[in-house]
Amino acid sequence: RRNLERYKKFHGTTIELVRGCSYGACFFCPRPEGSRYTRGFSVGMKLDEISYLSAKGITGIPIIDEEFWEGAAGIKGKIPFLYELIERKQSGSINPSMVFCADMRADTICAAKDLETQLPKDEWPLHLLSQAGIKFIFCGIESLSDDMLRHLNKGTTVDENIRAVQILREKGLKFQAGSLGLAP
Repeated sequence: RRNLERYKKFHGTTIELVRGCSYGACFFCPRPEGSRYTRGFSVGMKLDEISYLSAKGITGIPIIDEEFWEGAAGIKGKIPFLYELIERKQSGSINPSMVFCADMRADTICAAKDLETQLPKDEWPLHLLSQAGIKFIFCGIESLSDDMLRHLNKGTTVDENIRAVQILREKGLKFQAGSLGLAP
């Protein structure tokens, strides 16, 4: 019953900020091997779309990008989107209580945390996530075996997976760790 209430928030729509995956090498990925092509949409266009959905009464939106940050190099690029989303929520053009969920890789969660040493506190990516209403993260852990992660060509390690979970807990972000059914 508790889960039903959570899913009611996400009634009937999703949004895509970026199409594609900047990693594009996981063994289980349906994309052609080495396909790292991504195509983003303008921040204004996506925020206008979110504003429209908010005006229609939508109170929660899953962001269905394959990787929210677009790889470690894309983290700083999402900061303007997060700032503008926060600003629109504060101004009321987007419902201030609107919530989002997003998919992230363990290594990019770690990279976002590591950026905190280089940025002022008001630009910390994981802090901005929470302020913007991104309250639930799906993290593709896939396995807790380094051998299996190498076999899957995941590009992450068990240590990164564990650290990512610790970071999400520390930041108070709810998350689900994804795993492949037969991977140890």
